[in-house]
Order: sequence, then C-alpha cells, then structure tokens
Amino acid sequence: MRFGNTDRAVTVSDPSRTMGKAIGQRLAHLGSLDCDVMATGEGYAVLDLNPRFGGGYPFSHLAGANLRPRDRLGPRRGAEASWLRTRPGVLVSKYDGVVVMDQAVSLRCLSA
Repeated sequence: MRFGNTDRAVTVSDPSRTMGKAIGQRLAHLGSLDCDVMATGEGYAVLDLNPRFGGGYPFSHLAGANLRPRDRLGPRRGAEASWLRTRPGVLVSKYDGVVVMDQAVSLRCLSA
C-alpha cells in the first residue's frame, strides 16, 4: 500500500477465505465490505474494515471475483456464490503513466 492505495497484491487461498467468512458471519453486514489484511510471521492481521468497494477490488476482480448484484441478491441455496471463486497466486500491480491529451497544448507548453 502507498498513501492508503493498494499498489500491488497477490491473492491467497484458504486463510483469507476463512477469515472473510468469519468476519462476515460476526458482522452480519449487507453488501460489500473492504478488508485490508496483512500476512505476518504469526498469521494474518486485519488492518481496516470499510463498508464499501475498496480500492483493492480491481485486484480481486482480476483474480476472478465478480460482485454482480444477481449473485449477491439471490445465490442458490447450498451453492458457493461465483464471486467467491478467485484464483490463488494471482499477482496484480497498478502503474502510473503520463499521457499527452492534447498535442497542440503540449507543443505550446514546450515552446514557451
């Protein structure tokens, strides 16, 4: 994380799913809950809980999570919701870039 934003993340399998399920059952929240979790030498530590789509959701989405309303509102009884099926070991990184949006303005700025 950098300045509160997730820059890089790797998905893990069972530990985060077990922790997420326990958090969900205890809080009984509705909707999305953004959880910042850090792996330590002693296990996993919950850093922050926010009832919203967090900035890390794109990382989970690229690993297979898909929070479609139809899955959240009416999953089949006894079936694991499709949004829980993520691939472990997926490493995703954000990057910063610079793009020229208007070439005429850019040329005037460079010649000034």
